Amino acid sequence: GLVLEGNDAPIEVRAQYGGIFLSIASFGLLGAIREAMRDPALLMMCFVYVGLGGGRLVGVIVDAGPLGSYTYAAMGFELIMALVLAALVYRQRAV
Repeated sequence: GLVLEGNDAPIEVRAQYGGIFLSIASFGLLGAIREAMRDPALLMMCFVYVGLGGGRLVGVIVDAGPLGSYTYAAMGFELIMALVLAALVYRQRAV
């Protein structure tokens, strides 16, 4: 696990794991509410999931070792979501 040392560490974790994802979710919600923002929101979410799943895949390859089922399940979910979102973006552009 992670060891958070010093007063800055928990703040950094909140910013990186909470603040960024709150901003991403807010942009996704904006895309759900405003039709003009739908395509940019879908594309952004696609890139987010590619980054998460791709980062996990690199970690699995580089840090090869015993891993729990969570890593594989999360990576599968993220990469499937990236494909679904890419299909939605493509479908929106084809219409």
